[in-house]
Amino acid sequence: MFREIFLFELRYWLKQKTTYISFGIFVLLSFAIAAASTGLFESMTATTDHGKSLINSPLAILGFVSQLCQYAYFVLPSIIGASIYRDFQSNMHGIFFTLPVSKQGYLGGRFLGSFVITVFLFSGIAIGHLVALSMPWVNPDFLGPFSIAAYLHTYLFYVIPDLILFSALVFSVTMLSRNISAGFILVIVLFLLNSLLGDFKPTSTINTWRDFWILTGQMPFRMSPSTGR
Repeated sequence: MFREIFLFELRYWLKQKTTYISFGIFVLLSFAIAAASTGLFESMTATTDHGKSLINSPLAILGFVSQLCQYAYFVLPSIIGASIYRDFQSNMHGIFFTLPVSKQGYLGGRFLGSFVITVFLFSGIAIGHLVALSMPWVNPDFLGPFSIAAYLHTYLFYVIPDLILFSALVFSVTMLSRNISAGFILVIVLFLLNSLLGDFKPTSTINTWRDFWILTGQMPFRMSPSTGR
């Protein structure tokens, strides 16, 4: 039954217009910020904390994606939390537990189905960034060789692990409280802690490894942090 619930959850979100609207917003927002940082708008300057490095170096991509992800976490309750809250809202959870399906299969299917959709939404950040850097107004002197590995490395080792952690927290809080508002409150609290304490960040693994590479004077893929080459 895990497979059936997982596929049902996946199909549910793929049929929702909000899924594609949210994905489009992620792409457009990422594109606009990346385009501004490359000089599209003369009166506007946006930085991605990459300093003098190439704007498509692994370090610059890591910094850009990590910054946007901190704000993108606010969509988690709307996807991850809603996947379990719908059943409580309609009192369908009691019916599910009368069927020959384990709690692990039921909860796991709900969570994994909505998590795959969340990864799809977050991939819009990379797509928007990639498209912006492909535009003709970008100074080629600020670009290094294109490497899809830089994006894959950022998502596989930083974004997705953090997403698993915070999605699980939102899912658990929503399930235990049976209130989707609790998921939003959790994300707001984490965001405020990030702002107030500074050292605490939802993307803690990103910042830890970024500092490590800067201190050691090395970069993933053997690229210099100052030039990206």
